[in-house]
Amino acid sequence: MVINLILQILTWIAYVKIDKRDDKGWRIFLLVINILWLIGSVPATIGGLLSGASAIVLIESVLNLVSGVFFILAFVVK
Repeated sequence: MVINLILQILTWIAYVKIDKRDDKGWRIFLLVINILWLIGSVPATIGGLLSGASAIVLIESVLNLVSGVFFILAFVVK
């Protein structure tokens, strides 16, 4: 849970810094970390639904899925 929180903080820092033209490292970080979140959250959401996981686990998986999609959209739009 602590690692997830740290990654969330880093993604928000990356989102704020991607406006700068000279700092492409944060853009790449944002794209890669959110692709990884999507890869991890899709099976977790589907597996949670099929196995009858608790609501907290499903909510976390769905939120990771949605945040991954929105951050990738932010990468494309900015």
